[in-house]
Amino acid sequence: MSGNSQIEESRIGNPARTRRKEPRNQLSIQLKLHRQSGASTPPLVIRTENISRYGACLVTAQPLEIGEVVRLTCVNDECEMRGTVKYVRQAEDGWRAGVEFVAFPKKWLIMQLAVTAMMEGAQSRRRRISG
Repeated sequence: MSGNSQIEESRIGNPARTRRKEPRNQLSIQLKLHRQSGASTPPLVIRTENISRYGACLVTAQPLEIGEVVRLTCVNDECEMRGTVKYVRQAEDGWRAGVEFVAFPKKWLIMQLAVTAMMEGAQSRRRRISG
């Protein structure tokens, strides 16, 4: 099966939505996505749409391959997680990729990501107000 047909199939339905191990937190966090296919290519800057201890929905500008193993790092490289792409679908603003984490990150990691995102949002709001 080609990559395009896998993408096409994933648009039809998303069975992962009904099999969650725990609820996802609606949280937009900017991350860097490193693909194993091209070690010399720079990482993609992406964001999460939602995240849990077991996986995340990623918003990307280009499609990922189903079954591809990706490495996600915080923008400041303080955290790292690996995951397998389980589904890909096209959206109005790019692509969505469901990633199941290979090693479950500790809950503190998700908390750290949430706090970092909130702090970045607060700093951004302060800059808009003062600028």
